[in-house]
Amino acid sequence: MPPPGSTASLGTTITQKYPERIPSAPPAEGADAGVVNEQTLNAARQSVIGSMLISPEIVGDVVRRLSPEDFGNGALGSLYKGVCKLFQRAGLLTPLP
Repeated sequence: MPPPGSTASLGTTITQKYPERIPSAPPAEGADAGVVNEQTLNAARQSVIGSMLISPEIVGDVVRRLSPEDFGNGALGSLYKGVCKLFQRAGLLTPLP
């Protein structure tokens, strides 16, 4: 057992004390294996945009790997485009040829 106060001890205590708060899903098998639902995809999109705002140094890497189309036509797509324009205007992001 880890010493009291260590991170492992804290994690074990929390999972034991509040097991209903720890999401768990059985591994996907068959036709559902590898399928990403819209809710998970939107959560990932939100995480990327949030990460760009929190850590501006990653914006260049994100823009090289992802396009506005990866964020869809809705609000997240517009937000991604806006973040890219913001950093481009600030001179922190050089447009690709």
